[in-house]
Amino acid sequence: MTTIEGKSTTFDKVLYTFLALLVLATIAYMPFMIADKQATAEKEWNDKGCRMYDADRVSEIPAKCSNDFVDHYKSQTLRE
Repeated sequence: MTTIEGKSTTFDKVLYTFLALLVLATIAYMPFMIADKQATAEKEWNDKGCRMYDADRVSEIPAKCSNDFVDHYKSQTLRE
């Protein structure tokens, strides 16, 4: 990027400034990405509740859903 004499060109300065701004913008946006992920998980919980764990194994279900899960999928009595 630099010339043989070692002097930086205008393009070098613009490129380094752009890259620095890109890194700073990424770092500044990270808290918003984390908050959005948490908001999405909370909305999914409000929409589906314990039903979101229907495809999971019993050992992977959170404790607050274990009773609902077991009650929902318990074996039914046979009709006569």
